[in-house]
Amino acid sequence: MKPKNYLEPDVFNTIVEYTPLIAIDFAVIDNEKILLGKRINRPAKGCFFVPGGRICKGETFDEAFARISEAELGIALTRDRCDFIGIYDHMYDDSANDESISTHYVVSAFSVSLNHEELDLASLKSQHERIVMLDFNSALSCPDVHENTKVYVRKLQE
Repeated sequence: MKPKNYLEPDVFNTIVEYTPLIAIDFAVIDNEKILLGKRINRPAKGCFFVPGGRICKGETFDEAFARISEAELGIALTRDRCDFIGIYDHMYDDSANDESISTHYVVSAFSVSLNHEELDLASLKSQHERIVMLDFNSALSCPDVHENTKVYVRKLQE
């Protein structure tokens, strides 16, 4: 059975081609290190990135916040537990289903302090070839950490 908000690939491709997607990212911090996954899917395939996901139509921001955090981290977070980092445009030359369609995300980014060893990262592990905890300087110097994630790290260092 398909999820309620599942879109067939051709419908999703049309949406991605003509509209921005709205997403939430989580910078999970534990002992001055950030949780990152090396993506196996487009866009940003092969890059380390923070956990996150798209908001679905008909879903409130807070519903999406809890759903995405639970799906990615195994814990349903609320905004009052997190710190707002900012709103960012993430632009990619490709998209999840088609290398020739560019993707534009408008992302609300949040940071949260959590013990990463207590999280259920099964979903995150299914979408990433490797999960790491990097200190901020290592994240900034690593060529495999995506620039959009480095922007978050620099903001967190302010």
